Amino acid sequence: MPNEIKLADYKFNIPGKIDVLLGAEIFYELLRPGQIYCGDSRLLLQNTVFGYVVSGSVGDEVRDNNIHCGLIRDSDLNTTLRPIDLLPFEQNSCLADVEKAFLQISLAPKDRDVVRFLIDDGENGVQVCRFNRVLFGVNASPFLLAATIKTHIGKYMEKYPVTVRTLDHCFYVDDLVTGEDDAKSAFDLSSKAAKIMSEAGMNLRKWISKDCELMKQWQLEHFDHLNMNDFVNHPHRVLGLLWHPQKTISVFV
Repeated sequence: MPNEIKLADYKFNIPGKIDVLLGAEIFYELLRPGQIYCGDSRLLLQNTVFGYVVSGSVGDEVRDNNIHCGLIRDSDLNTTLRPIDLLPFEQNSCLADVEKAFLQISLAPKDRDVVRFLIDDGENGVQVCRFNRVLFGVNASPFLLAATIKTHIGKYMEKYPVTVRTLDHCFYVDDLVTGEDDAKSAFDLSSKAAKIMSEAGMNLRKWISKDCELMKQWQLEHFDHLNMNDFVNHPHRVLGLLWHPQKTISVFV
């Protein structure tokens, strides 16, 4: 590098705090006349209002040592990421959905003034109304539902500790994805889970499992369950995932 050149940051090789971040919209306003090519080194010295800055390309010998594999093609990315989980409860896995989960969450009366809205009632003029339920259909909806479920099931920790821990870890928004080592334990879990959730007005429905014995028990106890014949040989949708019961894996869709 020429001796007469003054770099904008002569301590560039020493780690330190960032002084300022400059956006691309003002980048070209900082450039000043003056470019110097440093021989065969690929380095370019560009004059700016701060002094000279150094830029240039990276040699092939450096890229050959790159340990990162950039996945660009959709097919490659899809093949790499689609299988995401091998479920730990292979023998007696089961799914259930909370019926109208987002309609069961009410606001405390003291909080309803913050969700007031106006309705033109014709002859009676404009009326001021308040939402009684949590306002859903916005970005925070899954968070509000998860927080409500977590608070509700926490009331039963002393009475049903195992079931509560399962519900706390196995809800995927409003879908319950869980299982047990045997059909008896799975039925006991599903019964207690259904009881806990029903006391909040959230009925667990569309129960499904690849275990025939468990499905028969649900049928005898009048659980709202799906048709097993339509389920076992086809993947089941869990929001943005597909569950393959025969392979006991979940994949992106």
